[in-house]
Amino acid sequence: NPYSFDVRMLEDTVYHLPEYNVYTYALKDIFPIFANDLSNLSVRNTSLLERMFLEVRELPDEWYQKFYPRLYDELTLRLSASSGRSAGEFMQPVEITKLIAVLTGYHGYGSVYNPYAGSASYAIELGIKADYYGEELNEKTYAIGVMRLIAHNLNPEMISLKDSYRDWAGKSDDSNVGKQFDYVIATPPFGPIDRDYNLTDPFRTFRRIEYDFLYRGSLSLNENGTLTIPIGFTYSQVPATSYLRKELIESGMISKVVLLPDGIWHSSSIQSVVICIRKGLQSSDITFVDARAFVKKERKYSTLLVDDLLTAIETGYADCIKTIPIAEVARNGYSLLPQIYFKKEETVSKGFARIVVKDVVREAPICKEQNKETVGRVLELSDLSKDGYAITVDPMKIALKPIDGANNRMTQPFIALSKVGSLRPTIVNASEGTPVFYSSSNISTVVIIDDSELYVPLFIKEWARESDNLAVGVLRGVPMSVALDISVVIPEK
Repeated sequence: NPYSFDVRMLEDTVYHLPEYNVYTYALKDIFPIFANDLSNLSVRNTSLLERMFLEVRELPDEWYQKFYPRLYDELTLRLSASSGRSAGEFMQPVEITKLIAVLTGYHGYGSVYNPYAGSASYAIELGIKADYYGEELNEKTYAIGVMRLIAHNLNPEMISLKDSYRDWAGKSDDSNVGKQFDYVIATPPFGPIDRDYNLTDPFRTFRRIEYDFLYRGSLSLNENGTLTIPIGFTYSQVPATSYLRKELIESGMISKVVLLPDGIWHSSSIQSVVICIRKGLQSSDITFVDARAFVKKERKYSTLLVDDLLTAIETGYADCIKTIPIAEVARNGYSLLPQIYFKKEETVSKGFARIVVKDVVREAPICKEQNKETVGRVLELSDLSKDGYAITVDPMKIALKPIDGANNRMTQPFIALSKVGSLRPTIVNASEGTPVFYSSSNISTVVIIDDSELYVPLFIKEWARESDNLAVGVLRGVPMSVALDISVVIPEK
């Protein structure tokens, strides 16, 4: 009956389907996953589903056949919204899927491994009907993926309900154990790894699942295989991450780094890059793409203008694409932050001067406080400038506390720089009578070289502004080597 929607009726229909193909088996297997959610929907949401089914049933047959996959995807999004979930839990934006699928260079043949497969978006976008293997840990997301594959007339057995971290199908170390693939493609979950996981080298001290994916994914490529992944990997200075990034850069396997606009993920506001690795490449340079301008701002989310971006990449549009020698990347501290390589030197107007930060500052002389029982004025990140105007901290207003790990002692005026978040350079007027302590894990320090021609407050404000232009989402720390290479324009005295 097209005029009523009843979970029990739907269940009866599913379980009485003739058992003659893989689609029937898949439907019967995943239906219990949906049944509980559907039976708990409110009257309003049930009415919404009724209307959706009615709209589908009333379409002409030729429209129904042509647009059914898209209608099912829309129904999935509506259902997730109705049950209070973000659509991003089930399906990532189609624009992201298309971009990454194209960047793989996949041409319809070769083996594909898709860990963290989500709702099978990559399988659908690539149109793979054989030699594809996907894994998804979340039961509901996996069920959505199976239904989408059926709707798109693809084999639902292409994805399995597995934990890609624990049951990694490729290689996990330098031994010969594990499979290798022509393509490894995924959008791994952004965030820490659960503490009970046994981390793969070299990640025993840094628990981020996307970095471990990048490490094992590169090992799991065939001789000329390709790996493509959206990730926040550009300039984190955690030792394990820095080591892996340096190794990949020096190997010449990184072919492309695409900086995505912020706000394009439905379930997160982070900004990220797409890393493309080609195992047999051994190139002497890396292509950087600044895609921040290829975005349509909308009320709730932003949409990536993927077709325009792909055209720009294909034609080598100079305003957003630069090919940088690996030697220059090394000079920039092995940073893969695209903004660094798109710096534009603007013409300096008469009466102004351009100053490179490293020409007027030097590393601060630091003394170590050996007595960990010392109580002192400990500078925290929260003490640093936030608004660009309050650029000076009075040491007497810094809280007194045991120094613990903050055993760097400063006894002269210095500039403190945040290693976490935006740079926020701030003058701290320390002295012999009022020393200031800080932890080098969170804060870096420099001092101004004696220069009577420099108006320090304006210089610091401009330094902060220019460094903010380099910041990226959750990775908004700027390496010291990059921070000191920033140039600022200030009035001549």
